[in-house]
Amino acid sequence: MHNKPSHSAACYNTNFISSVILRLDFSTPVEMLGSSLPADLEKKILRQFPIKEPKRRISSTFTLGNTAPKIEQREEGVAWFFHSMDRGQSIELSNEHFLVTTKAYSSFESFMNIFDEISSHIYTETQGIVANRLGLRYVNTINIPKENPLDWSQYISSSLLHMFSVVENKETISQAFNILGMNFGDMQLKFQYGMPNPDYPATIKKNIFILDFDAFYQGLVEHSDFRTLIKRFHTTIQDSFESSITDEFRRYMDMTK
Repeated sequence: MHNKPSHSAACYNTNFISSVILRLDFSTPVEMLGSSLPADLEKKILRQFPIKEPKRRISSTFTLGNTAPKIEQREEGVAWFFHSMDRGQSIELSNEHFLVTTKAYSSFESFMNIFDEISSHIYTETQGIVANRLGLRYVNTINIPKENPLDWSQYISSSLLHMFSVVENKETISQAFNILGMNFGDMQLKFQYGMPNPDYPATIKKNIFILDFDAFYQGLVEHSDFRTLIKRFHTTIQDSFESSITDEFRRYMDMTK
């Protein structure tokens, strides 16, 4: 295993983070977030996310009848999408969940503050919310120009690259992707890594390696505990990321302290 800095010391001038998601799930549908939003809540959201795009949520049920298959559709409410002016950040709110997504990640604190502020508005303006899942997900899409798309030994820890060694003729590989689940008791981590290959089932030609970390707590969670849990998620994810890369990759990203 490569030596790694502590999570508090790691700060890079560049990164390969393609998206970050903070998601809160409700244990039961929240009636006040069904077909419309509380007016004061909507106003507060629009201050930061002025582009509003409501979409109806439709569920489909497929059953086999005596004569022909039958598809029944049922409307389950509205999913409210709000975007920043440049669409780099978005939130989604429905009677079942709330999430914040960014494709223009700058720092953990600024991202968490957005979630903190909007979730506080939701809890202030809405009644009957019981949360039963909270999660933080970082997706790193590493795209580095190099001659051999399957050779990541300079950048990715060797412990993650064993999957390539089981194939004698590596030019036949069309996909290489693993999922690792970890249970820490008070939280869980789902780690997906490898080369999913956007051109599948064609063989791998593009230099794209994914490091996808999804940390979450499953169980009843109070609003007052959100920040503590999210910080724990972030620490675990950052430590896991540092364990997944090499010193050469750190230099490539130009680490600063």
